[in-house]
Amino acid sequence: MLFNSLSFLGFFVLVAVVYWLLPHKARWVWLLITSYLFYACWNPAYLILLFGSSLATYVLGLFIEKRPAHAKLWLVLTMVACFGALLYFKYADLFGQSFNGLFALFGIQLDIPLFNILLPIGISFQMFQNVGYAVDVYRKSVPAEPNFFRYALFSSYFPQLVAGPIERASRLLPQLRAPHEFTYSETTLGLRLMLLGFFKKVAVADTISVYVDAVYNNLDSGFTGLALVLATILFAFQIYCDFSGYSDIAVGVSKVFGINLTVNFKSPYYSRNIQEFWRRWHISLSTWFQDYVYIPLGGSRVKIPRYILNLVITFTISGLWHGADWTFVIWGLLHGLFVALYVLINRTYKKYRALRGTSTSSRSLASLKTVLSVALNFIIVDILWIFFRCNSIQEVGYVFTHAFTGWDLSLSYLKGQLVSMGFTYETLAITLILLALLFVVDKINYREDVAVVLTRQRTVVRWAIYLLGSFLVIAAFMFTSESQNFIYFQF
Repeated sequence: MLFNSLSFLGFFVLVAVVYWLLPHKARWVWLLITSYLFYACWNPAYLILLFGSSLATYVLGLFIEKRPAHAKLWLVLTMVACFGALLYFKYADLFGQSFNGLFALFGIQLDIPLFNILLPIGISFQMFQNVGYAVDVYRKSVPAEPNFFRYALFSSYFPQLVAGPIERASRLLPQLRAPHEFTYSETTLGLRLMLLGFFKKVAVADTISVYVDAVYNNLDSGFTGLALVLATILFAFQIYCDFSGYSDIAVGVSKVFGINLTVNFKSPYYSRNIQEFWRRWHISLSTWFQDYVYIPLGGSRVKIPRYILNLVITFTISGLWHGADWTFVIWGLLHGLFVALYVLINRTYKKYRALRGTSTSSRSLASLKTVLSVALNFIIVDILWIFFRCNSIQEVGYVFTHAFTGWDLSLSYLKGQLVSMGFTYETLAITLILLALLFVVDKINYREDVAVVLTRQRTVVRWAIYLLGSFLVIAAFMFTSESQNFIYFQF
C-alpha cells in the first residue's frame, strides 16, 4: 500500500477515526493491528520476518537488562540476528556475484549460486531500529520494554515502518505508552505536513522522474551532453522530493495520532558544505551512524589520520546500507572523503584566520560567498548522485565520459536534447514552476518549519495555499497515471 494512493488515504482516515474513538489503553493495540495489516499489503509472508525480528530483539533486550554479566553476549547475538537477516536478504547475491567475478579473474570457475531473493520492504530501517534499541538497553540509556506487544508496535509502527525515519526507543516508546488528547492544532499541523509531503512526492518527484528515467533507463540509446547533465540535476531533486516527501507524510500521519517522529530532512540543498549537508539529509540515519558507528570508532577524539579513517569507514558502511551494489559503496566512500577533505580545509582556514586576525566583510560579499558555497556544494553532491542512480560501474563510466560531449550552443541542439528527454514547452514550463515552488518552500524551511509558518498566515492565505497544493498533487497524479514507488523502499 503506497502512501501516494487512494487506498492509503482511505486506510489512514479509518485508522485515525477509530484511533480517537477508542479509549487510551486500546489505542496502541489498534496501531499494532493496523501496522501489521499495512505490512501484509506488501507481502503477507514477510510478516513472519517482522514478527520474528521483533520477538528476538525483545527477548534479547530483556536478557541484556536482566542478565548483565553476559550483556555483551546478548548484544552480539542481537546484532548477529538482525544483521544476519539483513545480509541474507539484501547482500547475499552481491557477495556471490563479487566472489564469482573475483575468482574468474584468476581463471577459477567458482559458481556460487545466486538466490534472487525478493527483498522485504524497509528491512534496513527495521533492523537498524531494532539494533539501536538493543544498544541503548546495553548502554542503560533506556530500560528494556517489558511488554512484548508494545515493543512489537515500536518495531512495526506503520507510518515509519518501510522507509523511516529510524526512531530511537527513548523517543518513541514513551509516546506509545503515554495518553494523547485530540487537539485541533496538532491534527491540522499533521495534515499540512502530509500535504507538503504529497506535493514533494507526487507533484515534483513523480513528475520529473519521467524525464530522468527517459535518460538513465536508456543510456544505451546514446544520450550525451545536455540530456545527461539535465537528467543528473533533475535526479537530485527527484530523490530529495521522493524521500523527504515520504518522511513528511510519515511525520504528518503520526502527528495526527499525537505521536512525534524525527524530522528527517531540513532543506539539505541549501547547505553551504558537505558536512552541513549530512546534518540536514536523512537526519535519523546520519545520527544513527554517528552514535552507533562513528563515535564507537573514536569519532573526532583521535589523531587526524584515524579521524579521517573513522569518517571514511562510517560513510562507506552507510553507502553499503543504501544498496547491494558497489556503486553505493563508492558513493559512500566518496562522501566520506569529501567530508574529511572539508574538515581538513576548514581546520586549516580557521588556524589561518586566527593568526591573521578577524576581519569583517560587507553583507553583499558575505551573501555572495554563501551563494557560491551552496552552489559548489550542490554540484559536488549532484555529481556523486550519478553513482547512486546508475545500475553499474559501466553506466557510471558512460555518464562521466559522455556528459561533456556533443555540446552545441544552437537553439536546435537545445530543443533536440529536451525533446529526447520527453519535454514539451508546456511540460518544461510546469517543471520549472514546480522547482521554483520547491525552492521557496525549502528556503522557508531552512530556518523554520514551513508547516508552522503557515499557522501564522491569514485564513484566506492558508486556504489558497492548501487549494493550490491539492490542485498540483491531483493534477500530477493524473499526469503520471499511476502511483510511483518511493525510491527508498528498495533500501
